[in-house]
Amino acid sequence: MRKLAVLSVLLCLLLTLLALAPGPGAALAADESAATGQIDPYSWTATYSGFTPYGQIKGILDQTVATSDRVRYEVMGRSAGGHDLYLVIVARPDVLARLDEQSAFRDLMLSDPAKAQQELQDGLDVKAPVFINCSIHGNEPNGVDAGLRLIERLAYDNDAETQAILDNCIVLLNICQNPDGRIADTRTNANGFDMNRDFLTASQPEVRATTAQIVRWLPMLFLDLHGYYNPMRIEPCTPPHNPNYEYDLFIKWALPDTLAMADAVKAHTNHRVLIPYLDLQQGFDDYSPIYTPQFAMYYGAAGMTLETFAENDAGTDGHFWACWAGMLYAAQHKNAMLFDQIERFRRGVVGYRQPDITFPYAYVIPATQPLQKSPLQAARMIDQLLFAGIEVDQAKAAFVAGAQLYPAGTYVVPMRQPLRALANTWLWNGQDVSYMTNSMYSVCATSLPQLLGFDRTTVDRAFAAPLTRIAAPTWPKGAVTGAGTAFTLANDSNNAVKAVNELMAGGAGVAITTASSTSSTFPAGTFIVRNTPTTTLTGVAQKYHLTFTACKTAPAATKALHPAKVAVAGGSDLRFVMRQLGFPFTAIKATSSLAGYDVVVNANTSLSASTVKSYVSGGGAYVGLGSGGVSGPLGNMLPVTVNVTNAYDNNALVHAAFKTDGLVGAYFKPDDYAFVYGPLWFTGLGSGVTIDASYGSRPDWYVCGYWRDRAEAQGKPAVVSGAYGAGRVVYIGFAPMFRAYPEGTYRLVANAIWYAMK
Repeated sequence: MRKLAVLSVLLCLLLTLLALAPGPGAALAADESAATGQIDPYSWTATYSGFTPYGQIKGILDQTVATSDRVRYEVMGRSAGGHDLYLVIVARPDVLARLDEQSAFRDLMLSDPAKAQQELQDGLDVKAPVFINCSIHGNEPNGVDAGLRLIERLAYDNDAETQAILDNCIVLLNICQNPDGRIADTRTNANGFDMNRDFLTASQPEVRATTAQIVRWLPMLFLDLHGYYNPMRIEPCTPPHNPNYEYDLFIKWALPDTLAMADAVKAHTNHRVLIPYLDLQQGFDDYSPIYTPQFAMYYGAAGMTLETFAENDAGTDGHFWACWAGMLYAAQHKNAMLFDQIERFRRGVVGYRQPDITFPYAYVIPATQPLQKSPLQAARMIDQLLFAGIEVDQAKAAFVAGAQLYPAGTYVVPMRQPLRALANTWLWNGQDVSYMTNSMYSVCATSLPQLLGFDRTTVDRAFAAPLTRIAAPTWPKGAVTGAGTAFTLANDSNNAVKAVNELMAGGAGVAITTASSTSSTFPAGTFIVRNTPTTTLTGVAQKYHLTFTACKTAPAATKALHPAKVAVAGGSDLRFVMRQLGFPFTAIKATSSLAGYDVVVNANTSLSASTVKSYVSGGGAYVGLGSGGVSGPLGNMLPVTVNVTNAYDNNALVHAAFKTDGLVGAYFKPDDYAFVYGPLWFTGLGSGVTIDASYGSRPDWYVCGYWRDRAEAQGKPAVVSGAYGAGRVVYIGFAPMFRAYPEGTYRLVANAIWYAMK
């Protein structure tokens, strides 16, 4: 029966390939479509025989579902490029028919973990979800092909190992986490994002879709398939470990499961496996919540990355046998592993004390001003917490906590809850890990209050408050207040920037205040909108949760704005943020002409310094970001000395002192926060240079992250501006647009654009 089914699948694939075989001129078409992101999903781009193009996956799944009663699949979302994301569910037929029963137990794991543990001990037959995440990096394609082989064996075989897995597990496969990257043979998705760095803020649709499945299934085992290391690497990782993990419960099962995987890979492929936890001292840590399996660990999963050894059929074999052994180990130890997974949630509910961290009693997040500098970003945070399954309360009346009176509507995130580890990882101040290790694998400064730009308070002692559990945040209401021909808009959110760009594109007259008035009625950076119907403003206000206020008297110092023609040189994160702010832009190359642009925003050292200087001296505007946009000849348009950190990947959250009465630092606090990656600072400032922001000078200016040689930067200028010939220049030593992390400082670049352009 199985042979007939397999032959049927092969025949279906052959007919599909013949029908979709490219004709003459296909190579040219592929090149043209690559430039626009419209690449043939059936293209055969890999170099090994077992590679399956994305376009064939649905046909294989359809045929498998038609010939096996153990498999079903669903579309769990769409990629940034518009391609379907498939979640494949493999289980015994009777389990597939009653998945709601399994779901009820997972709900109990969070709502009453002690009861769930007891039911498990009493013999309740529960199938443990194991999750295989296939090829989040599109140019590491073997994971998808290994996943398809796993589905085939589980769908049709009846051997003892297959039956053991099916008797104890529900196998979930995100069969192609990155369709865009698989089609284009790129690490990233169509937005240019490395999604295995995006689970901190979940800015990409693929990441949100995967997050939703982790929340839905609470997988006990999570394997993330990558490449390439020779010998093959399978986590667990080296220190430092994030202290929010219940690491004792994780390593208890992750290590022996990995050893079983290593034995299987050796037995079936004759390749050995390196386990960082055992074989390395540092540099392969699991500290940050930006990675897929590490994010799953906050839900109690034994989460591991698998880095197979080669992009060939043998590399697919490595993934296949590692996953098979990992699932088999989970099946054989299901009840004990599941009990300990639930124990993580029970510890959160009862307030169990972990050895390396002290959890607060609660986090309090004001919803409105003046206690909340950004009500919109606060609501954005609450929305993310709720999406992740974290419990959030809201006050029905005023209350006192930590000697502070909070009004009704204030949010409270209790730390006696099953997902306290993730809640704390997102809301705490983080740690200084600079001297815990000599190297970190990636970003470890991940505190969202500072990154997103909202206020929250840590409360360590119990307090009484009239709280109710909520399912959605209270978004600020958009409104137009007063009547007149001119309206002010506070420049205090990314939505305000996007709204202004939208209004200008529609013909609205917009100006911006360039200095604060003595009465502070019009702080520097305030937008003044004219010649716009109230109905239009009302629509924009409601769309972006903003308030436009009628302006009775005109501010003295203003600058007229107009839709900016922006040239952008830099990575995909820079382009992503420019879209988030609503700036139309053109991505330029080193050889591009700068004629006709109002401003150049650059984070790329490859731009010709002579071309840039000629453009700026003739009246152009230049915003340089980080070492790419400021170092070398590009950094001497202003009379400053550029100082760059010794390690390019130093990353940290720091206090920053902003000049708030000027346009560049407008609507930041005098003592605010900034994120740095490969930080730089300025010394030796000559005449005509304005310091718009500096690294903090307070003793506790450094918040968290990995930055050993930071002492030199303390108190030094980090953002400077001035004239170069007939044009203007802004140098920014922070990383205000790094990936999608520091939403709170996106506006810094918008302010710099409006300061610099004519």
